[in-house]
Amino acid sequence: MSLFPNPTIRPARRTRLAALLVGVAALALFGPAPVALAQQTLALRGNLPDNRADNSLFGTDGTAAPATDATDDTDDSAQDTVYAPASSSVLPDAAAPPVSGTPLTTQDNTGTPETPTTDGLDQEPFGNLGSVDQDQPGPAANGGKKAAATASAAQKAATDTDNEPLSQQATGSLRAVPIDSLDEERGRALSENQREKAIGNNKKLQYDDDPYAPLGLRLGTFNVNTSIQSGLTATTNADSSAGGKSAILSETTLRLNATSDWSRHSANINAYGIFRKSIAGQDLSQPIAGVDSELDLDLMRDLRGKIKFGYAVSPETAESPVVVEGTTEEPLTQTLTSSAGLEKAIGKLRLGITGNVERDIYGNAKLDSGGTLSQKDRNNTLVTGVLRAGYELSPSVIPFVEGELGRRYYDLTRDDAGYARSASRVAARAGVTLALTDKLSGEFSAGWLRETPDDDRLTPISGPSVAADLKWSPIRGTTVSLQGSTQVEGTTTAGESGDILYSGQLSLERQMRANLTGTASLGMLWRNYSGTDGYDFGWNAEADLTYWLNRYFGITGKIRHEQQVSNIQGRDYTADSIFLGFTAQR
Repeated sequence: MSLFPNPTIRPARRTRLAALLVGVAALALFGPAPVALAQQTLALRGNLPDNRADNSLFGTDGTAAPATDATDDTDDSAQDTVYAPASSSVLPDAAAPPVSGTPLTTQDNTGTPETPTTDGLDQEPFGNLGSVDQDQPGPAANGGKKAAATASAAQKAATDTDNEPLSQQATGSLRAVPIDSLDEERGRALSENQREKAIGNNKKLQYDDDPYAPLGLRLGTFNVNTSIQSGLTATTNADSSAGGKSAILSETTLRLNATSDWSRHSANINAYGIFRKSIAGQDLSQPIAGVDSELDLDLMRDLRGKIKFGYAVSPETAESPVVVEGTTEEPLTQTLTSSAGLEKAIGKLRLGITGNVERDIYGNAKLDSGGTLSQKDRNNTLVTGVLRAGYELSPSVIPFVEGELGRRYYDLTRDDAGYARSASRVAARAGVTLALTDKLSGEFSAGWLRETPDDDRLTPISGPSVAADLKWSPIRGTTVSLQGSTQVEGTTTAGESGDILYSGQLSLERQMRANLTGTASLGMLWRNYSGTDGYDFGWNAEADLTYWLNRYFGITGKIRHEQQVSNIQGRDYTADSIFLGFTAQR
């Protein structure tokens, strides 16, 4: 078949047309190679659709796009052009194979390095894009040495590009490893859909350990708790005496506790008042009141000061060692106590010095005959000084020893019987102070005590000295208390010096429920008369129960038994009583 089928074309024009076609063919074969797709600088957004890739590489009709010089383009574009998304928010969503077999290291959405595999992919996908199809014969097959040289230069340029660092390679046509769109949406939802806070106070409700405890009052820098207990008492022995009779009594008790809220020092005040009045049976009117206060001062480093004061007033009970017969009512007795001391810590050594003053005042007794009997000869003042030294075995256990020197002064140099009853006092004790967190705390001591009257006709009063003030909490809501004391009691009975009184009480307080509190106590006393074989032994047991209706009001019941046995005539008695009333607190 002829290349020029149209015979109307003149030979000269045929010759020129043939030369033009040959030139176009040579230009297509030996001209510059097309730019590699990896070197293009298209500003891609997201995925590159397949049809767009085809249109970029080939013409719309499927023919090859115009070729350019691969060598020149590699020198310029491969070094300068780096793919950058048009927007930082663009996140490609499809993976593309790496260039020329070089692993493309990326990070997934968790920050962990990830290297995609290249299995099944052409390691040089863009190295032979100079022709549309290398399998089809065409003018490139007859290109000669120049065509081979041009192809070799293009291949070398692609190889050099593969050996460059990834950051310097042109990546305009590469598809980045995508971030899971589901994770992206989830992260956006977590950041945008935040939980709104509750309106108003968002604090968690706190559990009240003791919902029936008193709230108290705030007075200045003190927290004050007050309570009142009132009810009726039925008793078999109104005045706890050998000749006592049954009665129904109206009994009211007031209590106050004030604790300071200071940062450095501390103060505590306890006050009480009890009034008993008979409304049936044996006539009785019995007021009792008292106050105890303590001030703890932090003076300087490792030096503390303590000041105490106390006052108590009550009628002289039938168990008193001095009995005034023929009286219409029991005379009142008043006791004032005060002390001041210093405590110094030197390493593990604990040193202390304390001065004590105690004043006893006895009121006049009203006689059945209408007169009064003065008891001024019983009034006395006791002044003592105590030195203590202790050693800290641990912060919770400190054993100590102490010595006491003092003197008892009577208001009258000689009593109505002519005895000089003022006396000198000496005592020595050893004990231990405990502070085992909230479980066990307090102090216990034991020793010997002696008072020697100025009058040689009177026998010295001496004997063991015991003191205790311990609290133990074995379990939550349970408190066991032990209190004990030793006291010297004087007398105005002719030829007698007085006695030593030992008293103690063991009590158990239990919170059985949040609104139900019970207390059980057992008390004992022993009075040893000096110079004789006389003694008094007494004991008492009491149980009470309080049921709280709310934080401020409760119902209280008590039952009590007490008994005293003595080898001195007219001092034995027994008394039983029961109380029912209410308790209010604030």
